[in-house]
Amino acid sequence: MSYYCNICRKTITAGEYRFSMDKFGKALCREHQDAERNSQSNPNIKSPQEIELKQNIKPIESKVMEKESKIGLSGIVKKVASTTGKVIKKGANTVIDTTRTAFQRREWKDEILMIIGPKLIKELARERRIQPVYEDRPTIDDYVQAIKNNVSLDDIVSFAKRNKVNIRDILTEMEYYKVKQEKKEILHEGDVVKFLYEQVVKEIKLFHHSCSHKYELPYHMELFEYLKAKFPESGIEQTRGSSRPDITIEGIGIEVKGPTRVEDINTIMEKCPRYCTSHPKGVIIVLFDNQVPQWRYNDWLKGMREHFPKVRIISK
Repeated sequence: MSYYCNICRKTITAGEYRFSMDKFGKALCREHQDAERNSQSNPNIKSPQEIELKQNIKPIESKVMEKESKIGLSGIVKKVASTTGKVIKKGANTVIDTTRTAFQRREWKDEILMIIGPKLIKELARERRIQPVYEDRPTIDDYVQAIKNNVSLDDIVSFAKRNKVNIRDILTEMEYYKVKQEKKEILHEGDVVKFLYEQVVKEIKLFHHSCSHKYELPYHMELFEYLKAKFPESGIEQTRGSSRPDITIEGIGIEVKGPTRVEDINTIMEKCPRYCTSHPKGVIIVLFDNQVPQWRYNDWLKGMREHFPKVRIISK
């Protein structure tokens, strides 16, 4: 898997990618990491994303982005501070996160449309009945601009998937960003239990088994050893028996199933009421080698979200 800087598209290493995502919430090369670090330490210095967007983006995606383009990210914070007094700190942080998320989503749109190519870009515009604004004849840039302003990121992702465009790296980055945003929200709430739960979820998503497992127990054991290394100071134990989840971390229950078949997901639905009662700190379901027909899995997933909305399901 290759990783690229969001600004200059320079290839970066996996280590640089993880560090940048952890530190800044976006993939940056070392040069742009330094620029971002300077912009964070000095509010008068604009971030690389702000400079890039100011130069290349005229239409604005939302009211938040319009305000950002006029007075800058630091200006928003100052304005909020001057109008709401001492209690604005949390609100100001929320404004910053919302603005950065809006910019980040627009960057993902740019990256996906760059991969899609001119032919599919025009097809997407026709499908969505979008007419670009142009002076003489519409260029691809005109189409791209119109799509970014009128089509949501989710719809662009759906279109790319439907047309078998490889955007795996971008989806991985989006998932990592989502986990990081969830982590920020948890830190703002000061809820240590939720923080641990989200850390466990993140590590399970990052876990890659060493080989293809035909049975549940070897996969279960490998996942247990991986989590044990990631949470050495936490109380983590491996459990056996149908009445208890396979792994627990400080009261968080983790149930492992695989290769996953229809009978396995039915069993999970039956066990969840008991697991949620005995593990109030959270329950995580890990499904590997999912062999359930997609329509059946979708129905089951819908039922799980309706009856057990706090249970996180991770399909590997």
